[in-house]
Amino acid sequence: MGGGGGVRHRAGDVGVTRVSVVLCSFNGAGFVAGALESVYGQTTPLDQYEVVFIDDGSTDGTGQVASRFRRYPNFRYLRNRANRGLVASANRGLREARGDLVIRLDDDDTFGPTILEEMRSVLEEGATDLVYSDRYDLLTRTGER
Repeated sequence: MGGGGGVRHRAGDVGVTRVSVVLCSFNGAGFVAGALESVYGQTTPLDQYEVVFIDDGSTDGTGQVASRFRRYPNFRYLRNRANRGLVASANRGLREARGDLVIRLDDDDTFGPTILEEMRSVLEEGATDLVYSDRYDLLTRTGER
């Protein structure tokens, strides 16, 4: 999480995206829809985040699956001409991100419906500059999920 891959916004900018979700995929047609559906199932309003989808030169129909999500105004589809690997694709996503905060999602993973809201809230409280999650389980004060 950080400054949106070096992108800075001026105070008073209209329509500033708060969070950029960077999702990279290479030949993930079989499961990328689930990842994207979990992003679009967030409690965070659409105008407060963007999805930067990097198709890393897929040859299995990943682009066709992802194209279903172009109906969302906050979805950006970018394609590498050839497979460049996860690191290069993620770095491209960071450069393209417009948000103040960035979170990456693997194409075979999913988000819980409140992850953007919860992680953003922790950062905005100012107690920390970084939130990392390898697995996200929200427990209540009583220990319930």
